[in-house]
Amino acid sequence: MDIAASGGGWAGLLFWFFAILVLIPGSLWLLKRSRLGGAIGGQGPVKVISQTPLGTGQRLVIVEVRHGSAPPQTMMLGVTPHQVNLVALLPSATGQQLQETV
Repeated sequence: MDIAASGGGWAGLLFWFFAILVLIPGSLWLLKRSRLGGAIGGQGPVKVISQTPLGTGQRLVIVEVRHGSAPPQTMMLGVTPHQVNLVALLPSATGQQLQETV
């Protein structure tokens, strides 16, 4: 069956193709900013406190890791495109306190 013969036409097909291409990243953007997206990225066992770029593909990242009822651990990690290294274990502090001192 020919698309043009069915009444939709190529213009309609192209419109819906581009509409879907726009809706996919738009939906992902909204999900990231919604409560559900925030819960997925920010409330889990690992929380990124701060990041400092050092060079192309290299950065220092401070993360807070929670495991069960134990107090959270704060770590400084060196991140490259190929690996992640533990640089230091930091004294336990809340994210806000740590951001103010960094």
